[in-house]
Amino acid sequence: MESLILSLMLWLKITTTFKIPDAPPTFVIVSIDEISKIAAVKKTSKSDPIISSPLALCTNEKLYFSNELDISILMHRSIVLHELVHYMQNKCHPDSDYEFFEMQAYAVQSHWLKQNGLNVNFVGQGIDTDGIIPFKSKK
Repeated sequence: MESLILSLMLWLKITTTFKIPDAPPTFVIVSIDEISKIAAVKKTSKSDPIISSPLALCTNEKLYFSNELDISILMHRSIVLHELVHYMQNKCHPDSDYEFFEMQAYAVQSHWLKQNGLNVNFVGQGIDTDGIIPFKSKK
């Protein structure tokens, strides 16, 4: 998992304008039930925004991944990327809009999946993604 996180951080550094931390985030592997319990507790705190999926969860302190996450599956690797984007968003802009964070993370995830041969568009029909994705311009 650590090597995947490092490679995704490198991809984000090369591809986006996100400020990349010097060290990878702390992460733990837990059960889906544990992720659900942490999410239920954290959602009561406005000082610690939480963004989660059944297989992963991001808080200001660390990333949580389910022991059912299989990083040999492309879509599961994209979930790791999605949560890593949220981690960087929380570090750089902790007071930003939740919906914008989600749209941005899904747009980055979609772009990464497309680069890896799977054309998935998480961003809804009719949503203008210009300015949503912090990609570096190609000069």
